[in-house]
Amino acid sequence: MTTSKLIDISIQGNIYQIKCPASQEEHLIAAARNVDKKMSLAKKNTPNQEKAAILTALNIAHELIEYKQEHNNKTPNTANEQIMLLINNIHESITKKADK
Repeated sequence: MTTSKLIDISIQGNIYQIKCPASQEEHLIAAARNVDKKMSLAKKNTPNQEKAAILTALNIAHELIEYKQEHNNKTPNTANEQIMLLINNIHESITKKADK
């Protein structure tokens, strides 16, 4: 059973209590720091807190989409490369046995 606890995080000077599984506490804190940093950058372009939050959410969502696309594109290539390597190894084994 996973135990949860309340974690205080700070974003743009506001403290939020977030319920979090104990094993994910460091991830939550790192995520809050990331959001706070990105909010600070977004606020340079717009002093409006709501617009800065929306820009931050869009930027993080965009990064996630790019990461997923990159990860999904690598997985089939890696699998294909492994299959091709296996086929080449089998081919070499068959060729060596046929030469004997």
